[in-house]
Amino acid sequence: MKFEADLIRFLQGNLNPIWVIFFQIITLFGSVLGLAVSFLLIFVKDKKLAICLLIAYFLSQLLNRILKRIILRDRPFVSYDDIVNYGEESGFSMPSGHSVGASLCLVFLIYYIFSLKLQKSDKIIYSISLVFLLFTIALSRMVLGVHYLTDIIWGIIIGILFAIISILLYNVIVKKSSKTKVNRHNE
Repeated sequence: MKFEADLIRFLQGNLNPIWVIFFQIITLFGSVLGLAVSFLLIFVKDKKLAICLLIAYFLSQLLNRILKRIILRDRPFVSYDDIVNYGEESGFSMPSGHSVGASLCLVFLIYYIFSLKLQKSDKIIYSISLVFLLFTIALSRMVLGVHYLTDIIWGIIIGILFAIISILLYNVIVKKSSKTKVNRHNE
């Protein structure tokens, strides 16, 4: 944990108020704001996938809250007096709920992007941009002093796994039932 605390100290070492505000804004995309933007982007073309995202998001956040209460890891600013809480967070630290939410939404967005009729190069550029956004959100959680690196890593892993399982279920249940209805209608 000392390495993780040192990493946060390094990130907070030369912060000025503009960078604090920047990371406070970026971190919002790991919360309900990120969900809302993702939901609306997907909802325009695929309402069922958007609803799946919504359900997956709230279930992943429920799991996150349960894990926080089981693990009971204090936040960095609680354990170390020299780490500042720029995120105005409370409660426990592991796993990072913002990292869970951001990674879940971004995997759904990447899946959605690859379902669109776009040039392959555009799909890759959009996907790389989303991965960059995910890492910026994750970094913001350490810069703001509210999470350790391992909180973020576990949050990202949980979010990605939850998204993959949700998308697989969506493909099996929703898409398969839609194909069955079309086949029945054509008979």
